[in-house]
Amino acid sequence: MATTDDLLARAKDLIRERQFDRARIVLQDVLRAEPGNNTAQDWLARLEKVDPAPRTFQESQVELTEAREELREAEVEIAQTEQTARRFVRLNVALLVFLGSLLGSLLGAAADLGDALDTVEEVRTRLYPELCVAGSSTVLEEGLGLAEGWTEDFTAINEVRVNVEAIGSGAGVDRASQGGCVHVLAMSEPMTDSQFQQLADSDVNLVCAAEIGYDVVVFVTHNNNPVTVLDDRGPRSLSAILSGSITNWAELNPSYDFPITIYVRPRSGTTELILSRLLVNFDNQGATNFPPGVNFLECNSNEECLNLTLGTPGALYWVSASWIRTQPPEFLRVISILQGDERSVNPLNEDVNLERYPKLLMRPLYLYVVDGEGATPDDVQRAQDYLTFVRGIQGQQTLEAAGFFTYFDAPRDIEVLLPSGFDSVGTPGRRICQ
Repeated sequence: MATTDDLLARAKDLIRERQFDRARIVLQDVLRAEPGNNTAQDWLARLEKVDPAPRTFQESQVELTEAREELREAEVEIAQTEQTARRFVRLNVALLVFLGSLLGSLLGAAADLGDALDTVEEVRTRLYPELCVAGSSTVLEEGLGLAEGWTEDFTAINEVRVNVEAIGSGAGVDRASQGGCVHVLAMSEPMTDSQFQQLADSDVNLVCAAEIGYDVVVFVTHNNNPVTVLDDRGPRSLSAILSGSITNWAELNPSYDFPITIYVRPRSGTTELILSRLLVNFDNQGATNFPPGVNFLECNSNEECLNLTLGTPGALYWVSASWIRTQPPEFLRVISILQGDERSVNPLNEDVNLERYPKLLMRPLYLYVVDGEGATPDDVQRAQDYLTFVRGIQGQQTLEAAGFFTYFDAPRDIEVLLPSGFDSVGTPGRRICQ
């Protein structure tokens, strides 16, 4: 026999599929079994707003004709309203809220009214408040399915429109400080003091800061490269290559005489992490400055960088293990890292023991809730709700399915660095929001 949780999950799926009448039946079954179930009551109330009980076909046709005329007039009002701040939109379009709900109910009554569906969705999309999530490509990259999964699940239970932009950690800070729409900032490295100050100087406040999971960085090279193992330190190390001590693969394997070309995404959190940890005495200026005498070539995205690496003999590129797992394995040559005198470790292996992988190439991933120009208290609250959701069981399941490691089971000895004023990991009663 299905449990209440099973029925609620089924109702949620039906709502996603827009099978509202069937969802009502399932939710009513929940209330028969558990009359005081708040979730079922809340979802039924929301369904009534979005999709009231259907009328007769004749009534639907008459009301649809009237509604279409009013909708055309209201569209003019929307166009004018959109020129003002987002927070005023909902005050000026109360009529459209009613019309959008009405049209949604009419769709179920008239099979030949399918064209109205797009109109209703456009209205709903325009009326729902926007939550802007921007920053780290490691976290938000479209191909991973991570941000998409969070968005789908979060919007299924919240009346909000989530806008995700994978522009890079540093670029996310820039956008927030320049007044762009950023409510949730994703970063694949801890926020630096200078970035924190950059936000403060722009009157952008950090409301919440927390780790949401962990990632591993891998190095990939051209398929014909016979060098598949590097040390984590010493003369045959990654540091020696990045600093320019080694500039040709022949210095590591005489049979492979190609200059080392390093593809790099500037202002990327992953680039910042690698340069700051492996070149500790070099100021990379936020992943915009690279050692002289080394063949660093800039590229704009993980996909572009990988394509260039695969097409350039002697090329080298670093990237999140989660993203590289989404690529065809036959095209990938991953360089394993030898830590001390242990066996080399390829982090893409199914049975990988991360305790033997260099800690320098492992990192926490962060989300920050920011309160900047134009943000309302409701915007900030929605952003906090989003962070809470991501750190909850459902959000962490999605993160793990995308190939990351949850913060529930954090790797040992990986430091989580948070801005001043926020409780550190392990603090009793820790609060992630101020």
